[in-house]
Amino acid sequence: MSRQKRQHFSQSFKEQIVQLRASGKPRQEILKEYGMSPSVLDKWVRQSKQGESFSERENRTTEQEELLQ
Repeated sequence: MSRQKRQHFSQSFKEQIVQLRASGKPRQEILKEYGMSPSVLDKWVRQSKQGESFSERENRTTEQEELLQ
């Protein structure tokens, strides 16, 4: 089984997808239409509800930043 290439999505696209879900569009329909994995959609919705940024870098703690340097 071959591995799929990692996709990169813009912040505006992520916000659009979260808005579709919030407006009542069925989860399965979004996943099928945009070719996304369920875990990605769930993560974006969770981040949106918690007020987190979609950027991984912006969500790191100071301890995580220090470990990466």
